[in-house]
Amino acid sequence: MLGLLNDRQAADLLGVGERTFLDMIASAEWLPVPIALGPRMRRWDAAELMEAVRSKAPRATKGSEPAQLRRARIERMKATGNAAATA
Repeated sequence: MLGLLNDRQAADLLGVGERTFLDMIASAEWLPVPIALGPRMRRWDAAELMEAVRSKAPRATKGSEPAQLRRARIERMKATGNAAATA
């Protein structure tokens, strides 16, 4: 499925829901500019989307664990006295 994609198809290509994709459009500066085919019709180049994901999308890092998950993991470690709970 390459070529020009509508919002739903672009979301499917990226593996996210359509609403999440629309939120990404509003906030993610790394996304390519869509192709305007009309005043209310935009399309996304599949190759440009995949290239943007490969080169510009933020990568998850070890330090990017959400605070509430980190806190829960620490609490489990305290409760069990087991350092193996970090995995």
